[in-house]
Order: sequence, then C-alpha cells, then structure tokens
Amino acid sequence: MKEIIATIQKEQDAAIRQPINRNVIIQGVAGSGKSSIALHRLSFLLFNNKHISPEHVLILGPSKLFISSFQGLLPELDLEGIQQMTFQQLALQILQPVLKKEVNVSINWYFESVLFTNESEEKKRIQFKGSSGLAQLLDHFVEEMKRQYVEQMQAIAIFDERLSREQLREIWNGYSYLSFSKQMERFSNMSAITLSTS
Repeated sequence: MKEIIATIQKEQDAAIRQPINRNVIIQGVAGSGKSSIALHRLSFLLFNNKHISPEHVLILGPSKLFISSFQGLLPELDLEGIQQMTFQQLALQILQPVLKKEVNVSINWYFESVLFTNESEEKKRIQFKGSSGLAQLLDHFVEEMKRQYVEQMQAIAIFDERLSREQLREIWNGYSYLSFSKQMERFSNMSAITLSTS
C-alpha cells in the first residue's frame, strides 16, 4: 500500500478527495489500482466524516475471491468493521425473510442444476453460442451489412463539388484488400479528400 501512496497520480488523488455527496466512477484495466483507489477514498471519507462509522458502510464485490483479495488492506487503512459481501449475498440477505425454502447458490448447484440439465434453457443458449450455426449466422449478418453499406451509397456534394455513386463505389473498391472497418475508415477519409481537392 505504501507503493500505491508513493506513486499515486493527480487524477487518482482527485478521485479519492471528492466530497461525500459526489458520486465517483473509477475505470481502468485489470491491475490498474481501481480497488486500492476505492479503498483509499473510503478511508478518506470516514476520516473526514466522523458521523459515519465503518459498520454503516458496505463494500459490494463481484465474488468472494475478489473481496478476500483486499481484506488484508482494510486494517492498514483503518477500515475494520466494514461489511463486505457479494451482490448475491446481499440479495439473499434481503430476500431470506420472505423465501419459503433455503436457496442453494453454490457453484456446484449452478453447474449440476442449470448447465448440466438437458432441458435447461441456459444450456441450450451456451451450446448455441459455441455452435457453427451461430458462426454462420454472424457471417451472414456481416456480409449483409457490407452489401447494404455499398448499395445505400448516395451521391454527395459540397458546394459546387460532387461525387457520384459510381465514383464513390470506385473509391470504396480501391480499399477492398482491407478489413471492413478499415475500408470504411479509409473510404470516409478519401471521399472527403477527393471532394476538397477536386
């Protein structure tokens, strides 16, 4: 944690020190320090708002593994006593009083009762996602999108300069060796250049 404090950036420091009435969204790739910045912000808020105690704070994480990964940092930041749970645990805690029977939410239950049941809709969806049928459907969709893109080209004009549909298609076909997205990018740029220099 000392390394994080030593290398903290201006934007991260600004996020940590936002007032309590300001919502903060922290985005970044895996391992970029999002959780550490969030914990520092929490420590900052508790230190500067003495009417809030750690027992009144809840950290929601995507999994128990995620939560356990930063539990060792809580005492170091004086955050002991904070509640930590997954969204699933929170939902069960709220719904438990009205549920008529105990709910099994273990990973084993999910695999045995959902994925490995022949009639499971979830299993059918997963099988379809990995099938050649979906690949063919996506290929067909992409080819149709490409065809429509070319067919819907209309002549464009800026002031006295004009490019006909035929001229546009000629420019388009000149980039047929590129991927579709790159072809679109080059085509757009070249169409604008052609108009400005003609």
